[in-house]
Amino acid sequence: MDGFAEFGWRGRIGYIVAIPVIEHMPYEFYQMAPKGVGIVITSLGKKDQGAEETEKALGRLDQAIADLAAVGADYICVASSPMVAYRGPGADREIISQIRKIAKVPGSTTTTVAMDALKFFGAQRIVLVSPYASQNEKVKVFLEAEGFKVLHAKGLEAKLTAIGRLPGSLAYRLAKEAVQEAPERPQAVYIAGGLLRATGQVALLEQDLGIPVVASHAAFIWAACRALSIHETIKGYGKLLETLSEAKP
Repeated sequence: MDGFAEFGWRGRIGYIVAIPVIEHMPYEFYQMAPKGVGIVITSLGKKDQGAEETEKALGRLDQAIADLAAVGADYICVASSPMVAYRGPGADREIISQIRKIAKVPGSTTTTVAMDALKFFGAQRIVLVSPYASQNEKVKVFLEAEGFKVLHAKGLEAKLTAIGRLPGSLAYRLAKEAVQEAPERPQAVYIAGGLLRATGQVALLEQDLGIPVVASHAAFIWAACRALSIHETIKGYGKLLETLSEAKP
C-alpha cells in the first residue's frame, strides 16, 4: 500500500472537538502517534464556554458520533473537559454509552482517559492546570467525585478561539506554578484542555518536577492505542506514552 491508501491501516481514531476550527492538534497527533495510526476529526461548533453553546454542542453529539462511525473510526474520543463536566459527575459515562450505542466501537472522553492515566500512575493528589480558569471549579468537582484530591487549580481566562495561539511555554509555567503553590506535594499534574499546546512541555515538566504529567493529547493517544491493542513505546512526550507497550487494557 502507498499514499492515502495507507491512512489508518493500523487504527483510525475518531476525535470530536468542541470548537469550530482546529489548529495545531492534528500536527501534534502525528508527532506522537505510532506509524499507521490515523485521526479523523469532526467538530461540534461550540463558540464559547457558556451554557447555551455547551447545550447546543452536546445536542450535536449523536450526529458527530454517527459521522465518525460512517468513515470507519475504530475508536472515538470526545474532547473538552468543560463540556464533559458540564452535566456533573458521571456525565462522561453517559457520553461513552452514546459512543458504544451509536458507533458500536470503543470510546471515551479526554477527561475520562486523563483520569485513567492518573490512576495508572497511582496518583490521587493532583494539581489541575487549564486554559479556562472559570471552568476549573466544575472540573475539580468532577475529578473529586471520582476520588481525586485536587490540591490546587490554576488556569487562564483565554477566549476559547484564542487558546490554540498561546505559546506552549505557557503550559510549562502554569504547571510549575501550580505545583509550587499547592499546599502539599502532588503526585501528578493534570493539564486539561487539548487546545493548550502542552505536548512539547510534558517531558520537560516531568524532568523538572519529578512527578508524572498527564496532558489531554498524550492521554487520548495512550487510551486509544490500548483499546486497539497497539502497544508501542513512544518516546519524547512523557512517561505515559513511554509505558504504552506495558499498558495492557
